[in-house]
Amino acid sequence: MHAFLVDESFLMRTIQAGMLTELGFEVSADKDGTVALALLDRGERADLLVLDLDSLTESSLTLLYRLRRQPGTHILLISAQGGPDLVRRARLLGADAWLQRPVDRATLGAALAGMGLCPCP
Repeated sequence: MHAFLVDESFLMRTIQAGMLTELGFEVSADKDGTVALALLDRGERADLLVLDLDSLTESSLTLLYRLRRQPGTHILLISAQGGPDLVRRARLLGADAWLQRPVDRATLGAALAGMGLCPCP
């Protein structure tokens, strides 16, 4: 399975990409969505988009809207902010699931399993 990961923080991208890889995903990661958009333009598909809700850019929003229309692609939003605002924003953006940071491997795996993406080890 292929995941696009977009987060402006190099450290968070590295940590999240490592967890996704451990959970069985091939990961394409970048800071603003431009790499993932180029992959889409070349015909690549994503089973999952993991997007940092706190650092949305024009490119990442374009990616989100394009992938939301693509059948079989699930959207997971992650934010340092929690509570009702996170839930409201995630629903408005069409997310399948959302998590509040910090996110550990078990929490990420449970969210992915809840979306039917993997029987995560």
